[in-house]
Amino acid sequence: MAFSAASSVFPVLPAVASRLFLTEGFVQGLIPHLERNSEAAASGKKKSKSLEQAALELLSAACVDKSCRELIRKHCSEWLLSVSEERNGVQEALAALVLAKINEDSVDKVTDKLSGLVMGGENERDQAVEGLAYTSLQPKVKEKIASNNALLTELIAVLKDRPTAAFGALTVLSNLTAYRKPQSEESKRMSQLKAYANSSKPAPEDPLDDDQRVTARCKIILDKAVVPALVSRCKQSTSPAIIALVVRILLSLAKEQKHRAAMAQQGATRLLLQIIERTSQTDKSTSEASLIERTASHALARLLISINPTHIFTSGLPATSAVSSLIPLLTTDHTNDPTPSPTERDLLPTFETLLALTNLASMPDSTAAADLLTRSATPQIEDLLFSTHPLIQRATVELLCNLMAHPSGVSLFVLPDSADAKRRLHILFALTTSGDLGTRRAAGGALAMLTEWDLAQDAVVSAPEGKGVKAVLALCADEESEEVRHRGFVCLSNLVQGPGRNGGKAVKVVRELKGQEVLTGAIKRARNPEVLRVGVEVMKVLMEM
Repeated sequence: MAFSAASSVFPVLPAVASRLFLTEGFVQGLIPHLERNSEAAASGKKKSKSLEQAALELLSAACVDKSCRELIRKHCSEWLLSVSEERNGVQEALAALVLAKINEDSVDKVTDKLSGLVMGGENERDQAVEGLAYTSLQPKVKEKIASNNALLTELIAVLKDRPTAAFGALTVLSNLTAYRKPQSEESKRMSQLKAYANSSKPAPEDPLDDDQRVTARCKIILDKAVVPALVSRCKQSTSPAIIALVVRILLSLAKEQKHRAAMAQQGATRLLLQIIERTSQTDKSTSEASLIERTASHALARLLISINPTHIFTSGLPATSAVSSLIPLLTTDHTNDPTPSPTERDLLPTFETLLALTNLASMPDSTAAADLLTRSATPQIEDLLFSTHPLIQRATVELLCNLMAHPSGVSLFVLPDSADAKRRLHILFALTTSGDLGTRRAAGGALAMLTEWDLAQDAVVSAPEGKGVKAVLALCADEESEEVRHRGFVCLSNLVQGPGRNGGKAVKVVRELKGQEVLTGAIKRARNPEVLRVGVEVMKVLMEM
């Protein structure tokens, strides 16, 4: 009873319990007593078996403290090994669990024993799964578990029908699917300096944890229909610890583009939306709740980059639910690392969110989603236009390009008497001369769609110092891409053929800026018949009017 009480105290008051456990002579005197008790337990005495199990549970709980682990490793290893080899059932599993926690050197042998207990045991299965949660931190064990078809099947089955072992099973799957965190050059240098200060070499990265190996493990697990099992577990549990592991697994599985369609078919998109909605209704002041929501939103973004949103969203599940979930990730200080360095912000969630929103904005009936986005995220989008990271800036302009298909997107740039709209329009002009081809192409596409609107035509032509028409001519004169020149031709066509006074005013400004010369040079370089046709059409208008 004393052992059971002590093991219950460790998770609640680890500091107090560890001080008692580390009392001089306690563990040293414990082992001879346990060895005598083991002899009695081997002869079948029930009381002795109960004492042995209570002692094993105490040792397992004490492993939460590093000093306790060292003491157990020093004085208890032989006894634990003998129990793991001579006992069956819960005692065998508990002994193997403690060995897994204290001794990395015997990880292969312990893993084999634990795997057998998971597949063939019943009462001892919980302890065996918990043991695998520890041993699966080792890359070689991850590979061993991933290649064991029967073991994986049992671990995934545990999620559905064994709540007491679900946390351990999720931890194993999380370890198997976890990608190595990328290191910046600054982080690598810091690691080298720390190793130098400790007179050691930086530990080499294990090739078994390379991205290619992790992706292969993710594929194996996904093919085992893990997503329905995760859905089942989330229906049965609201534990933040359980949900945090689920969203972490889904984020890892979604990293590989080829996995995303299968995940969506298995119900991952709906599950993530449910988790985000559930989390939004709870207290998000805790770092755990906030991290769950960010990770779930990031996983959702990854899925929505690659799948056709019309296959997911319906009147019963509107796309606006996804948009509202993704908007917070447009703020670049949102990261899946709860304690990021100010100089090492993770921009990947923001980048992938931009791609996902661009895909959503391309839906045939995406007006509501576009309206929500322009109403709720305009400041974030405008900030991202100034990003120093070229991929972030390009993805932002591509999103704006798709938003131009909706009145709410157009209004961001041509709202009458709006200083903000004029400022954004001038930003778009500047982006047509970006050094990044993808950004120029997207800016040209946005401007081409924008100039289909009468108000926009007047705003572009009336821009001070001819900046609007200059931007269009810069597109027409692009040295690198015919796609960009095509967009410039379309812009010019929209302007010079605009209704009423718009067309005549545009022709006048183009002539004043010697646009005919620019257009002539661009037409000579045209190779695409459609590009040539639009260019010649614009030239005719300029010459006739």
